[in-house]
Amino acid sequence: MGIRMLNRRTAKAQAHADPAPAEPSTPVPVFAADASTARIPTDLATTLHRRAKTLRRTATALHRTATALRRTAKTLQRTAAHLAGLLTDRLPRRPGPR
Repeated sequence: MGIRMLNRRTAKAQAHADPAPAEPSTPVPVFAADASTARIPTDLATTLHRRAKTLRRTATALHRTATALRRTAKTLQRTAAHLAGLLTDRLPRRPGPR
């Protein structure tokens, strides 16, 4: 949903200004491309700093997730190997050739 300019203030009435139109202009749909939103201008350095911070946070979160998945995979492999060993020990042995 688009955010309309909530901080827009109406201009003060001027004596030499044209009168307001009798019917209001048609409103712009919320999702239209020309729906106005509040945009606060920032300089390039601030924008790059914020993007870098976001990328660092994302990279850190991905690294933590990957580390946790590796640990889980190792645990599952050890568990599967242990269970395979237990099941192999329980199987009856074939008699060897005589």
